[in-house]
Amino acid sequence: LNITKEPIGITTGAKASIATIQAAIAAAKKEHDALKFNYGKLSEEFNAAQTVLSWNTIWKPQTGILSLVSRDPSWGPENIFVWDTYFAAYQSGIFDKNLAYSTLIAVTKGRTLDGFIPNVCSGIDKTRDRSQPPIGTRAAFELYKHFGEKWILEFLYDDFLQWNEWWWNYRRIEDLIVLGSIPPTQPYCKKCAKWGSNDKQDAQYESGMDNSPMYDNPVQFNNQTTHLMELWDVGMTSIYLMDTQILSNISLLLGDKANATRLTQRAKVLENAIKANLWDEASQIYVNKKTDDLLFYPRLSPTSFYPMMAGVPTAEQAINMMKNHFENEEEFCVGASQADNNLLWPIVNMYHWVNNDSIECTTPACLGTYLPNTGPGDPHDQTTFQRYEGLIIPPHKLQKNVDDAMTILEFEAADVSLSLYFSEDLYDHILTTTTRKPLKGYTFVSNEGWCYSKQVDKTQPLIDLWYSETAKDHMTCGTDRCRAFAAQSHYKHKQNLCYGAKPSPQCFYGPPAVTRDDESYTDMNYWRGRTWAPLLQLTYWGLANYKGVAEVDVARKRMVAMGKGLLLKEFSTFGHVHENYNSIGGIGGDTYFSDPFYHWGALLGFIGLEEAGYYGHPVNATTMEF
Repeated sequence: LNITKEPIGITTGAKASIATIQAAIAAAKKEHDALKFNYGKLSEEFNAAQTVLSWNTIWKPQTGILSLVSRDPSWGPENIFVWDTYFAAYQSGIFDKNLAYSTLIAVTKGRTLDGFIPNVCSGIDKTRDRSQPPIGTRAAFELYKHFGEKWILEFLYDDFLQWNEWWWNYRRIEDLIVLGSIPPTQPYCKKCAKWGSNDKQDAQYESGMDNSPMYDNPVQFNNQTTHLMELWDVGMTSIYLMDTQILSNISLLLGDKANATRLTQRAKVLENAIKANLWDEASQIYVNKKTDDLLFYPRLSPTSFYPMMAGVPTAEQAINMMKNHFENEEEFCVGASQADNNLLWPIVNMYHWVNNDSIECTTPACLGTYLPNTGPGDPHDQTTFQRYEGLIIPPHKLQKNVDDAMTILEFEAADVSLSLYFSEDLYDHILTTTTRKPLKGYTFVSNEGWCYSKQVDKTQPLIDLWYSETAKDHMTCGTDRCRAFAAQSHYKHKQNLCYGAKPSPQCFYGPPAVTRDDESYTDMNYWRGRTWAPLLQLTYWGLANYKGVAEVDVARKRMVAMGKGLLLKEFSTFGHVHENYNSIGGIGGDTYFSDPFYHWGALLGFIGLEEAGYYGHPVNATTMEF
């Protein structure tokens, strides 16, 4: 506040002097730093988790204190999302027991009268047609192991039992789990219309992976009789199996032997069904299968590794999955390199529908200016992400932080600067090279990166310039798909600009939400191609079940290193903890659909804390010391 040159203090409760306030802040910082540095080389991973969870903590009259997904009002400050919020409770346990318990209770006690915990909950207003992945028992059991307090399991036991029963009764075809959405005509779903119901998209929301290509056509949804998706879902079945196994252990712990026996038997049925129906011997991995024709639907995501969470695959099968898929550069790309590939950034092509203006950005500053992140009514609100146009070297080209992804020779061969210009009269942005004379009436905006005047490698994409006389708009392309779109939209080719950086065979920001060879990968649109921290967390739980299997140990440690690099790349620079990340360039702020301060992004580093043994074993709940 520039009201006075003197410090201004704001307190609650008793009036306090500036000196008292400053002393309180200093003492709190000292306490925070002591806790943070308790984690040694992993202090920044801890810092990211504590920072994002603390910022997103609120008090609600219906539930009390809890940590929501984000403070962004577009999410709805009153809404609790199921699996998202369970991950918040799980992470909170590493620094605040009471926040972890309060958040865990808030989401679990949102259970509907029908027995399931809804996809979204806000008091009595809930999605009454669908649930979400049942990871609550895992979060609760991990907190129990961490703090050793049985009461939290006793308090939530009935809720978890009813939720498990609901999945078995309403989301099952034969002995495997499928997604679904109850129609609004059901008496217990009178408010379904508000949230949508009884269609394929609403059933897909139940997976938590809203637009995953795993559910693209020809996968069908039966909206007439079963209200279920006609796809045995390996990911959801495996999560439900893990839930059933853990709940059986909790039943034993609480002395409920009858339910423990029943749940153990159910778990065995599920395990046998996964083995018999979802293991694809030809591809050596677990795959979703359509229930209408019993054919595998081979659109793979990390969910194919989820059976490892329940110990389903043999050690040999686990090794084959690691070698053939997890480490495969064409698929999940958790390879030998864990370097931070700061030298390759994607060109992001956006389009402003109101002003008919194509905008190409690389730098976070440019993306932050033109992405529609300032709310409805803003002139940028009609700017929508379109596609990625190749890789270039960022503006800090002369920075000598070269890693093994690119030699010095290749690095310095990038000799052409890509610059953004803008015409206010035409409202037209143009990404071109400084070797070309800018058009009259255009002013320089920013240097967006470097490319090559000559093609060093045949895999380097051509970057060229197109123009529409009708729209008075320039468009920069780096892919054949973009050029086809430009031609169909009556743009004319103007000139070749330069060559982008060759795609690196090494992998830095995986595993992505869909394999790199899937046709949806380059969309980089939400669950199509991007890297999501919750998928790494669930995959980590699976791989951790196979400790001692050398090939799995190597793959797990590589994924942990990649998660750390991806998290700290933006957290250390901008303080961001993103909802999801571009799996090519390792940035989160390249799309509107990636909240910059979303708690589960911190799971990228949290798996490192688990790997180092900081979570899941007894801890002093008062001092948080190990």
